[in-house]
Amino acid sequence: KTVTAFRSMQNGAYWFERLISLENSWKQRITQQKKVVISYSKPPTSAKISPYYDIVYAGGGLATIHAAAMAKLHNLKPLVFDKFTVGITHRDWNISQVEFDQLVEIGLLTAEEANEVVVRRYNNGFVEFFSDNSEFKGERIWMEGVLDNAISANDLLQKCKNILIENGGVFSLSSSFSHVWVYDGKATIEVIINGVVSY
Repeated sequence: KTVTAFRSMQNGAYWFERLISLENSWKQRITQQKKVVISYSKPPTSAKISPYYDIVYAGGGLATIHAAAMAKLHNLKPLVFDKFTVGITHRDWNISQVEFDQLVEIGLLTAEEANEVVVRRYNNGFVEFFSDNSEFKGERIWMEGVLDNAISANDLLQKCKNILIENGGVFSLSSSFSHVWVYDGKATIEVIINGVVSY
């Protein structure tokens, strides 16, 4: 039934693979011994190190926004790698208008580009604590200007991914962090890309 349900979803195979990977990672955390992943020394002499990057991000969700800003606004060369893909998340986001405006004010997005990813705007919202099983009944707290925008996270991340590429940034898919060596004010990162070790 689970496989059938995922087959009926848009991009179901992709999300099913992510679910299985998440399940396996939790199993590994329970059964595996702790692994040292940071070394304060030079990498192995056998390591064939790839081009230099100013900033490296592990995970292509929210990091894609920051990486795009670093590339466009500060002329840095970021690398974003993700176990699956860059610029896709599993749900949409809510954000306060005053926070969202920052992406326009710093010059990452135009006002038009920012508006394109807004799905819905709210006049106000409230916080209410679940109290059905409590003798203390909390009051609903109404707030204005808090999380008052629902945005399409994937549309926003795709725009930032394009900005990243247009400004010299690089992204790597199917890539998992393995180890980092920190030395002489820099770092070398070992990443597994489709089962192949890369530095």
